[in-house]
Amino acid sequence: MTDLLVRILRLRVALLGLVGFALIAYLSWRPSPDLTDITWLPNWLSTWSNLPGNWDRRTFVPHFLLSSYIAAEMTWSFRHSKSLPFLLWILGVYALGALLIMTECAQVWIPGRFASWSDMRWGGLGILLGGWPIFVKSIICSIREALTTER
Repeated sequence: MTDLLVRILRLRVALLGLVGFALIAYLSWRPSPDLTDITWLPNWLSTWSNLPGNWDRRTFVPHFLLSSYIAAEMTWSFRHSKSLPFLLWILGVYALGALLIMTECAQVWIPGRFASWSDMRWGGLGILLGGWPIFVKSIICSIREALTTER
C-alpha cells in the first residue's frame, strides 16, 4: 500500500508541477503582457497585474504559489523526516529558477515582450518565500523538541 501512495504522490506532484510550469510559460510567452483579455483569470488579479508598477511584481505571484505548493507537498508527504522536505524543495527551487530564467530570456524573441531583471528579482523572491511551509514546520519541530527535552 505504501508503494502505491508514493506512486500517487509522485504523479500528483509531477502533474501539478507541469501544469504550473505550463501556466507560467504561457503567461510569460504571450505576445501581449496585458492579462485582462484572459477570461479564466480572476478579474481582480488581471486588473491588479496591469496597474502601473505591478508589471514586474506580478511575476512574484505564480512563482510564489508554485514554490509554496512544492514546499507544502514535500512537508506533508515527508512529515517524519527533518531534512528530506528541504532537500526536495531545493531541487524544486532549482527547477523553478531555471524556468524563470528560461521564460524571461525567451521573451527577447517575442515581439512586444522583453526580458527584465526586475521580473527575475520578483520571481526569485517568490520562489524563495514560497518555502514558508518548510520553515514553519522546522520551527514547530524545534519547539516540540525543546518541550520534550524539558520533561
